[in-house]
Amino acid sequence: MEVLKGMFKILRLQSLCIRSYCIMQHVDSISDALQNIVFSTNSDLQNCK
Repeated sequence: MEVLKGMFKILRLQSLCIRSYCIMQHVDSISDALQNIVFSTNSDLQNCK
């Protein structure tokens, strides 16, 4: 259970960071930011294999 709580906290922190980052950007840049986040997440997953 402690591990799950820790993972949940990390995920919540990440979503907060992403949300505040998007708010700081211009509206046109939000999609670019999201694409960058998805791309970096995919490359991280591939590196784990």
